[in-house]
Amino acid sequence: MEIKTFEARYELIEFCHYIDNTNDNQISVVELLVHTNDMDFLEEELSTIFAIETDKQTYVFSGYEVSECYEEGNGLIRVVCIR
Repeated sequence: MEIKTFEARYELIEFCHYIDNTNDNQISVVELLVHTNDMDFLEEELSTIFAIETDKQTYVFSGYEVSECYEEGNGLIRVVCIR
């Protein structure tokens, strides 16, 4: 799997998209585990439009903001985007 932005491509290890209905607020959440060491650039890129490309489908996301971004070690970064 791969994340594509206007400026870069990243190897995607995990991808999860779900709707959270906490406190009567509906929030769309995208959780990603990305193979990269450039956390600042990745955080900036995921604040605009980005696409997740799998073997069979492509998903396009826009209007999301990064709510969490942290290193998990071994060149992996966990990112949580919400809208």
